[in-house]
Amino acid sequence: MNKLSFNEINFHDALLVDFGYDWNQQTVVMSITSFLEKDESAISLDLEFQGVTALLYTNLQPWGPSQFINLVVEGESPLFDLWPSQVGDKMLHIQIQSGDDVFVAYKTVVIRQTG
Repeated sequence: MNKLSFNEINFHDALLVDFGYDWNQQTVVMSITSFLEKDESAISLDLEFQGVTALLYTNLQPWGPSQFINLVVEGESPLFDLWPSQVGDKMLHIQIQSGDDVFVAYKTVVIRQTG
């Protein structure tokens, strides 16, 4: 499969399967199941954020339990102004349908199909 970008992934209603942070490698890996094309089968993807300089997430579930993604926004969030991230970092905000959020400041991202 060719290299994927965020624009090619339908994040709304994608399933957040797993989420992990490696301190020494400065990487965050998110495993999701999503759709790339309408009326096609869902596929498994790993999003590997490299050069992570800041990570913030909540798991309070104010809207009730959910593992599904509501929206993904690149580079825009009031919280990003408060972060000690480095110049040139990219920013990503993932809102989960539980009402929780994941914020990542990173250098690059690699998206791979895993299944």
